Amino acid sequence: MKTSLRFKQISAGGDHTCGRATNLKTYCWGSNDYGQLGIGVTGNRTRPTKVFGPVVFTSVSAGGGYSCARTAVGKAYCWGENDMGVLGTNSRLSTLKPKAVLTSVRFSSIDTSYSRITCGISLGK
Repeated sequence: MKTSLRFKQISAGGDHTCGRATNLKTYCWGSNDYGQLGIGVTGNRTRPTKVFGPVVFTSVSAGGGYSCARTAVGKAYCWGENDMGVLGTNSRLSTLKPKAVLTSVRFSSIDTSYSRITCGISLGK
């Protein structure tokens, strides 16, 4: 029996798309040259593929060659191309799997862009 996914939220990036499904898992598909799908390997995917790891995200944002997401408590994670440091990992190394953003700030939202700029709104104190 074929099961179809239903999405609560979708974000379209430069050449890839990510979404949060009703099953509480995050999926990405499309171009994956830099690991922007977060599935642990490179190589394009023509259908939704679950993002690597056990972390449950409440929102996801697909950018230009990278993606970011946040958890229910506001912790941010990013993955993919990082030559400009957009992943917030204190490095310029790209990553194929979600990696926690190095900050104590908790976010109510996080957004990426095609031109590789990442912004977030903090939950406050």
